Amino acid sequence: MDDGRDAIATRLHAYLSVPAVVGHEQPFLDTLQRDFEGIGRRVRMHRGLLEVVGEQDPAEQPVALSVHVDRHGLLALGDGDLAFAAHAVRSERYGDSPGAGSRALETVVGRFAGEDVEAYDVGDGSLLARGRIESAHHCVTRERLVFRVPELVDIPAGTPVGYGAAVAGAAGTVVGQLDNAASAAVAYSACAGGFAGTVLFTTEEEIGRSWEHLWRWLDAEASPELRLLVLDTSPFPEDVLSATHPLPQGHGSAPHSGLQDGRIAGKAGGDFGAEAAAPLGALVGTGVPDHEDKGDAFRDPAPERAFHPVRSIDAAPDLDPGLAVDLDGIVLRHGDAHGRFDEVLVARLAAAAREVGTGVLYKDDWLRTRAGTGVPALGRTELGRLVAETGGRWSGATLQVPTLGYHSNRETAQLRALDAMRDVILAVGGD
Repeated sequence: MDDGRDAIATRLHAYLSVPAVVGHEQPFLDTLQRDFEGIGRRVRMHRGLLEVVGEQDPAEQPVALSVHVDRHGLLALGDGDLAFAAHAVRSERYGDSPGAGSRALETVVGRFAGEDVEAYDVGDGSLLARGRIESAHHCVTRERLVFRVPELVDIPAGTPVGYGAAVAGAAGTVVGQLDNAASAAVAYSACAGGFAGTVLFTTEEEIGRSWEHLWRWLDAEASPELRLLVLDTSPFPEDVLSATHPLPQGHGSAPHSGLQDGRIAGKAGGDFGAEAAAPLGALVGTGVPDHEDKGDAFRDPAPERAFHPVRSIDAAPDLDPGLAVDLDGIVLRHGDAHGRFDEVLVARLAAAAREVGTGVLYKDDWLRTRAGTGVPALGRTELGRLVAETGGRWSGATLQVPTLGYHSNRETAQLRALDAMRDVILAVGGD
């Protein structure tokens, strides 16, 4: 069966080759349907999510896995320009303003600066054209970021555009747009290895809407005792690393050709404009990444204390022990800014981690330690939003892997962490 660490890496690389720009995820959903049907699982499509039907009696099923499938990307406007897809989809489908602050916009530009991108057919995912981002600016009139890719000026309005192929990482790591293809690969491996419960693959998480799709499914299909186990990546900043504490070769920082007169120049020497000029740090995700604020994405991040993402305290003796991160371990939460998660399930996950021999970091505790005497920004997750909106009727826990280079095409994770995530799932809900 396809249930080992090498199989997770192979599956992940395959999934990274399938586009899934937010709002245009169908090609990836189709791929997941074929894959799970290929191992004998029944699959049903609902509004906003794909259900891999559990093989257990619903009343006896302790947890259902939840994995969002959408990724950040661009959307053609039909006049040669491309918009940041999350902004465009939120505006066109839900009438929401992006509400983006200037620093958040700069960070988005930095993540896409000079990247190779691919336009694809929204129906079957087939490649339509390739190009490289040459310039970007903040269009005040349209209230959105606008990107220019010379090779894609003729593609029709509404065509989704995603990152190009993932880059190679160092031994023992995976690199690419991991959020959240990595969790999909782990979920597949867990099912192949014995997890018989339900798996829910949701859309529109990157625009803060996936919790609504989960709520509809839970009300219609689930027993009151069911708890969600939400799989995802958990970002940690890397902007203040010194030469004494370098990142591993092949880490997730986006490439750049340097700042020129306050502007970002891409690989092709393009101008990334004064209106969206990002400081050098924006290229590597300065501050606390916006990953866990999906419902309130693209706000200006608050200044934060410095952090060194190292494997252990021994690697950085000047580091606060409370801030050391085991990149081979898993990340849990007691809750987020919306409230508390299911304490019983969180405790079961921690016990399972001990059972399989992997380290655990509680992200909310880590954020409190990092804030020191200040008020911690605990973030807002899709699970937290679901718990809050349903008054705690539906709840669960998050299970995440730590990553660097978040929301870029060079997001980096350790294979051991993905392996640990799978082992914890099987320990909690396997046969």
